[in-house]
Amino acid sequence: MHAVLLRSVALFSGGKDSFMAATLANEQGMEIEELITVLPEKDSFMYHYPNAVLAMYPASILGLKWVSLEERAIAGYLAEKAGKGVECVISGAVESEYQKTRIERMCAENGMLSYNPLWRKSHDLILEEINRRGIRAIIVSVSAEGLGIELLGRELDRTMVEYLHSVHLKHGISLIGEGGEYETFVTGWAGSKKSVRVMESHNVVNGLAGFLFLDRLEVV
Repeated sequence: MHAVLLRSVALFSGGKDSFMAATLANEQGMEIEELITVLPEKDSFMYHYPNAVLAMYPASILGLKWVSLEERAIAGYLAEKAGKGVECVISGAVESEYQKTRIERMCAENGMLSYNPLWRKSHDLILEEINRRGIRAIIVSVSAEGLGIELLGRELDRTMVEYLHSVHLKHGISLIGEGGEYETFVTGWAGSKKSVRVMESHNVVNGLAGFLFLDRLEVV
């Protein structure tokens, strides 16, 4: 007798946490029908801003269907998916009560489950698991004391994780960037033959914040 997979969609920014959450949920019996990228207003508290429109590239690494929506459309879209039998929404929230409760509210309104496989997990464990699984991500924004623009474009490898530890000890930043201290963009995964190559990019500096905008990408 075959197990019945839970029909799901996953909120997907293209960053390390949502990528990791999608892979874990898939392993745990979720049938992910779609990755949903919400294109936010600038500096949204709920959704990632830099390069969100390019999340189709990390989605192609996972080999899953991808759609993008404006932030104001997400509630209606989830209602539509629920009406078609989708039972669960997956997200990569780790510590943000604001993000988690907003998603749970939308799910409750539509009789759907909200699943957060990374919720309240050790930040050290999440970063170690990302590296162990061969999830490769680059830093695309920095916005915290101790994180300079020279980090933009650097891979979140074990050496970078050690550096983040030192900044965490000195300045108290979140190791995984849950508060927006830094954001990432996935360029590869050991579970896929595909990877993303950055062909052209540029930096934008705004006060203490720095952003790496990816102008041209290539799937190889």
